[in-house]
Amino acid sequence: MDEVTLTLTLIGEGQIEIEPGGVVCTSSCVQRLPAGTAFTLVAYARPGSVRGGWLGACLGVHRDSCELTLASDTSVAVGFVLEEVHSVAPVADADDLYDSAPADANDAHP
Repeated sequence: MDEVTLTLTLIGEGQIEIEPGGVVCTSSCVQRLPAGTAFTLVAYARPGSVRGGWLGACLGVHRDSCELTLASDTSVAVGFVLEEVHSVAPVADADDLYDSAPADANDAHP
């Protein structure tokens, strides 16, 4: 059976698993697979990161997995971006806001 080359490129903090087979790429890698074999690529982000998107043969896929059947050499890339962290600052007590006004501020407008 003929083989094809699958080139996987990772951008950022994560890994790709090839199922079935359980091959895990934690950086860019090249795999030789039997032509015509159906398989799934699964992207796993590392803690603090999220999957940003797929490129190449998986372009347009909006989930963590991409199903492929290779007839020829193929390239796929997946990007991971840092997870956006939102922090909330404490809100000042409303009474403190009014108490901090200059004493003559209330006298300016009768």
